[in-house]
Amino acid sequence: MLYPLNVDLTGQLVIVIGGGRVAERKVVGILATRTDVDVCVIAPAVTEPLRMLADSEQIDWQEECYTKGILEGAFLVYAATDSPEVNAEVAFEAKERGILVNVIDDPRAVRKIPDFPKKGILFYDITGLLINPEAFHYCLDKLTGFYKDEKIDAVAAIESRGFIFAAPFADRLGIPLILIRKKGKLPGETYSCSYDLEYGQATIEVHTSDIQKGQRILLLDDLIATGGTLNAARKMLKQGGAEVVGFCGVIGLPFLHYDKLLGDLPIKTLIEYDSE
Repeated sequence: MLYPLNVDLTGQLVIVIGGGRVAERKVVGILATRTDVDVCVIAPAVTEPLRMLADSEQIDWQEECYTKGILEGAFLVYAATDSPEVNAEVAFEAKERGILVNVIDDPRAVRKIPDFPKKGILFYDITGLLINPEAFHYCLDKLTGFYKDEKIDAVAAIESRGFIFAAPFADRLGIPLILIRKKGKLPGETYSCSYDLEYGQATIEVHTSDIQKGQRILLLDDLIATGGTLNAARKMLKQGGAEVVGFCGVIGLPFLHYDKLLGDLPIKTLIEYDSE
C-alpha cells in the first residue's frame, strides 16, 4: 500500500524527529496505511498516544534528542520538533544523505500570506527568520557552507529580499556582491532583460561596470518559485560575458517546477515546500 507521498514504504525505515502533536499525526497517518513499515520516533518526550504505540511495540521510541548521524538507514524522515533550527538541521542532514524529508511549517520562521501582494498570490514572508538572530545565523552558515569549497568570483542578488542574505554571504566568502535591480533604479549604464509574469511583464537591470568577462557568478535570491526572475538574470549576466555557475535560494518551491528553466545548473535551497 502507498502512503500519500506516493512512495512505497514497505520494508522501509521512517524516522520522525519530535514527539508532539504534529509528530503524532505523522505517525498515525503512516500506521493507518497498514504498510509493513518500521517507524522510529526520536524525542526526549512524546505524547501519550505515541507512548502507548511504543508500549504496544507498534513503533520504536528512542528517548533522546536529535544528533547528527541518527538518520542513518532511514528511507523517509519527518522533522517535527518545535525548533526551526533543529528541523533545519534534520533537513540538511537528510539532503546530504539523499533521504526523503518532510519539514513541518513553522509560522514563526516563514509565514504564508494569501492574496498578497495581489489576489491569488501566496506570499512567503521571511521576516520571522530575520528577527531571530539564531535562525538567520544558521541560514548564513548553511548557505556559505554550500559554496565554501567552490570557485565563485562573485554573487549576484535579486532585489530586494535577496540582498538581505547575499550581503553577509559575500562578506563571509570574501567575494564581490552584484546588485540586480528593477528597471530604473540604477544610475549608470546597464544591461537589462525583460521577462513575463503571471500578471504582466517585468524588467531587471545590472550595471555593466559590475560584470567582468569570464567571471563565475552565483545567483542568489530569498525564494525560488518558477525560476523566471533568476533565468532572466542569467541571460542578462551573459550579456557581459559572465558565466552563471548555479542558483541558490533560502526557500524553494519545487512544485512550481523551477527546474524546467534552471535545471541545467545546480540549484541549492535550505527550505523546500512540496505544495502550497
